Amino acid sequence: MKTSPQHTFDIIALGQSFVDFYGEQQGTGLKDMLSFKKHVGGMSSFALAFARLGLKTAIITSVGQDELGQFIIESLQHEKVDISQIQQNSDLHTSLAFRAIQNRFSFPLQHYKKQCADILEEASDISSSFIAKANALFITSSNFDSKNASRIIKEAIACANEKQSKVILALDYIDDDNQSTLLKVLPYCSLVIGAEQDYKYLSGQTDVLGALTQIRALTNALLVMKNNHGCYVYTQIPTDLHAVPHHLGFVTDKQIPFASKAAFIAGFVNGWLNGFSQEKSCEFAMACHALTQSREESCDSFPSLEELTIYLSSQSQVVQTIRTPFFEHLHYASLRSTPQNELYTFSFGHQQQWLKLAENACVDEDAINTAKMLIATGVQQAAMKCPNVCTLADANPENEIIDSLPSPHMLMRTLDVPGAVPLQFQGEGDITHTLLHWPKHHSVKLTFIYHPDDRYALRQQQEATLSHLYLACRKTNHELVIELAPATNSLITASTYSHIMQRLYEIGIYPDWWQVMPPRDQRTFENIQRVIQENDKFCKGVLTLGQQATLEQLPVMFNNAAKHECCKGFVVDKSLFQAALTQWLGQMMTNQAFIDTVARSFEKAISIWELAKTNAHVKQTAAAV
Repeated sequence: MKTSPQHTFDIIALGQSFVDFYGEQQGTGLKDMLSFKKHVGGMSSFALAFARLGLKTAIITSVGQDELGQFIIESLQHEKVDISQIQQNSDLHTSLAFRAIQNRFSFPLQHYKKQCADILEEASDISSSFIAKANALFITSSNFDSKNASRIIKEAIACANEKQSKVILALDYIDDDNQSTLLKVLPYCSLVIGAEQDYKYLSGQTDVLGALTQIRALTNALLVMKNNHGCYVYTQIPTDLHAVPHHLGFVTDKQIPFASKAAFIAGFVNGWLNGFSQEKSCEFAMACHALTQSREESCDSFPSLEELTIYLSSQSQVVQTIRTPFFEHLHYASLRSTPQNELYTFSFGHQQQWLKLAENACVDEDAINTAKMLIATGVQQAAMKCPNVCTLADANPENEIIDSLPSPHMLMRTLDVPGAVPLQFQGEGDITHTLLHWPKHHSVKLTFIYHPDDRYALRQQQEATLSHLYLACRKTNHELVIELAPATNSLITASTYSHIMQRLYEIGIYPDWWQVMPPRDQRTFENIQRVIQENDKFCKGVLTLGQQATLEQLPVMFNNAAKHECCKGFVVDKSLFQAALTQWLGQMMTNQAFIDTVARSFEKAISIWELAKTNAHVKQTAAAV
C-alpha cells in the first residue's frame, strides 16, 4: 500500500474549509462564553493532521479573500500543505464555526456557511490532472450537503478511480439528506472510516452487525470503525466483531469528540497509505486519538510524526508519558516549520540606562524616545537585507519602536525587574493574562540571576517563579528566552552554565533560546552544547551576548562562540554606534545620517558573525578530512 513513485502527493483533501472558534470556558454554552480560540477547521484541519504525520498533502478548497481566509492559507503553508488549489473568492467571506463544551454530552455548534466560500458550491469542475497526482483522494460525508457538492465530489471520485488512486471516505456527519447519496458512493471507495454510530446512521440499522453487513454488501472497501473499545478493521464481517485486526487504545481522561476524531482518522490513514499492517494502523489511530484528547480539543493538538513515534516507543514505561513536561515540549517544539538557523538581535537596553544617558547628555526624555525610534528605523533597514534580525526591548516598548519595525518582526520583551533576586516580573496581575495581550511574534526574555551554590530556599523560590512563567508561555504559545547570569560575586567555572541549564531541564523548563556571556573557558560552550544535545534537540540555540562591545571587539568574541554548533547568533546594543549616538544627542548629526550609521553598524556586526561561522565551518571540515 506504499505510495506509488509516479504520484506527487500521498493524499489530496477535497472539501469546504472554515475557521473554528473554540470556546475556552468549559461547562457553558455559546451565549455565556467569555473568549474563543481560533483554529483552522473543516477540510483544512484534516489536511493539517495528515501533513503533521508526514504525508505529502494537498488540499482543494476555497476561502474568502479576507484575513480569516489568509489565516487558513498561512496555517496550511506552515504545515507544508500544498495550497496551489486553494481558491480565494473576493465576493464571499470565509466560513466560520463556533463550538463549546457544555458538558460531557452536549457540544453546542453554530456554523456560519451560507453565502460563504465553498469550493463545492463555486466550482464547475475539479482538475482531473491534479487529482491524478495523488495516491489517495480524501472526502468526508459532511460535504455531501447539496446537489452541486455531491456532483463535484462524484466527479473527483470518478477521476480518482480512473487514475487508480484510492478513495477514502470519512464518516463525520450523516443525515436524511445525504444518506442515500453516500450509499451510492460506497462502491467507489477504497477505505471507509468512522465511528460506530456513523455506520448505524449510514446503514439505517440499529445494531452494529447489521450495519456492517449492509454496508459490506455495497462496497469492497476496507471498513474501519472506532467504538468505545478501540479501533477495528473489517474486510469480511465475522459473527464475532472483535475477532478482527484491532487495537484497544490508550487510557485518557477525556471523552470529547472534536479534533480527536480527525486525529484518529489521520492516524489510520497515515499507517494504511504507508503500507503498515492493519493492526499497526489501528495503533496509530488510537495513539493520535489519545494524544489529541489529552490536550485542548482543537487541531493545535494534532501530534507530529516524531511525537507519535516517541509516544508509542514509551508505552513500555508509563502510559502517562503524555503528561510529562518533556512530552508537552515535544509537541510544542516538533511542530516548528523549519529549524532556526541564526538570530541577530539588537538590544535597546533597560530604560534606566537610557535615563542615565539622557542625564549625562543634558537632554530630555523626548530626545531619548526619538533616538530609539531612529535606531529602530536603522535596525529595520538592516532587517530588509537579512531575515534573521530580532529586537530586544522592555516589557512595554514605546509605540514608536513597534511602529518602526517590520511586521511581523520577532521582538523580545524583557519581563523581569532588572537585577531582582529573587526573580520578579514587571507590572501587576497574572503573567498569563499579560501574555494573552501580546502578538504571537513577541517573545518573553528574562535575565535569570541564579547560581547552583545559592541557598536552597532561594533556588526553590526562583525555580518556582520561572516555572510559572514557562507554563504561561506555553499556554499562550510565546517563545521564551532565558539569559543565564550567575551573580558577579559568585564562582563561575566551565560547568556553571551547564549545571544551571541541566537543573532547569530537570524541573521541566525548556526555553526556546538561551543567552550567555562569552565565557573565558572554551570548555563552557562544550558543556553547554552537551547538555542541550542530551535534553532538548529542538532547542533553537544559544545567543552570545555582545552587549557593551564595540565593533572592534566583536571579532574575537564571535570567533570563540562560532566554533560551537549550539551558538546560533548574538545580542548587541548601542555600543556599536555610541560615538554617533553622542553626536546625534549633541545635535551634531542629522537624523538620516544617524539612521544610516545604525544600519551600517548592525550590518557590520552581522557580517562579522557570518564570517566567524564560515571560518569555523572551514576549519571543522578541514579537520575532518
